[in-house]
Amino acid sequence: MRYEIQRKSDLQTGATLVVKIPEDELDIKAMYTIQADSPGFILPFRYRSVDGNIEFVYQIGLHNKLEHLAGARRQKEYAELWLSLVSPLLECSDWFMKPYSFVLSAEFLYYNRNKKTINYVYVPTIRDSSDYRDLKEMAAEVSKMITAADPDMENKVLRAIMKDFDLKGFLQMLKGYTEEAPPAPLPSAAPLGLGQAPPAFAQSAFAPPACSPPGFAPPALTSPTLASPAYAPPTHAPPAARVPDYIAKGAAGKAPQDYCDDTQSILIPQSEARLRYCGCARLPAVIDVQIELGGIFSIGRYDVATCRPQSSFEFDKKTKAISRRHAVIERDQDGYTIVDLASSAGTFLNGQKLPPNTPCKLDHGSRVSFGNAGADYVWEQ
Repeated sequence: MRYEIQRKSDLQTGATLVVKIPEDELDIKAMYTIQADSPGFILPFRYRSVDGNIEFVYQIGLHNKLEHLAGARRQKEYAELWLSLVSPLLECSDWFMKPYSFVLSAEFLYYNRNKKTINYVYVPTIRDSSDYRDLKEMAAEVSKMITAADPDMENKVLRAIMKDFDLKGFLQMLKGYTEEAPPAPLPSAAPLGLGQAPPAFAQSAFAPPACSPPGFAPPALTSPTLASPAYAPPTHAPPAARVPDYIAKGAAGKAPQDYCDDTQSILIPQSEARLRYCGCARLPAVIDVQIELGGIFSIGRYDVATCRPQSSFEFDKKTKAISRRHAVIERDQDGYTIVDLASSAGTFLNGQKLPPNTPCKLDHGSRVSFGNAGADYVWEQ
């Protein structure tokens, strides 16, 4: 039995999923269980009968799409993420649910940042709506999204997926990795050839290493209030983002000649889409959004705890009101959209705070503010 699923979103209700199944496929027992208890899955908050079908509506709320949080993880974090992926499939029978009634697709996996758990979308059907092949394909896609700092551990995970992906055996293997280990360098290529290597981070030039050299002091940041929705071009050119030479030479794979020697400012190659700074704090003048059709471009703040980039573009570690994983820009055939990743200070579009995890269209001239401390940019394309 197959279901029909689609995404919907607006600024009032936020992001929702709508799933339709034939009316005679509804699992009444599972529906009673959902109403009596609230297991840790994404469950329909309402349903109705429409033309012989049951239509379920799910609210996404603070759940991030897992693909928006792609990147490298330390050993313990990587193991815990996979445990969170596998455990619900083995435990769902406690609520009279079946693992193959989950939407087993990496596209519809969500991450709860507060609980640090992966959440499945559950469709209460009598017959299975997924199968073992869907499970293996989903696991393979997740292995491309989330990588490990320890290549040996990542190889073991990939071998287990390709071989038979026995859930109980996989769970036992992971439990031995839940002890924290010292950070290891990222692998230079995708192990075992399963998928491509993690994409190179487009811009992380503003990310200093965990230990700054003697004499380095980051520029002071001001905290202006959020400007009005109407954008007026600045009367003077915004200040260039100054980056110490030791950072610039190793940043984002750029050669030393890509930076201005006299000011040490970043000279970012211009793409067809960019965010241009219009505030008054000393922040990067341009965020060059290099993104292919169907891809994502993530924006955040450098995290000294991981000692490695986590987003496509990262602000300095001391930038105010920017979360480590703050927002993403997506590109499809209709253009570009921006999504706030349930950031602590929020993302604003033309002065309006965006609901978390809700795609909102970017038009030329749109004003985008990351947080409320002066990280104000204008979208150009």
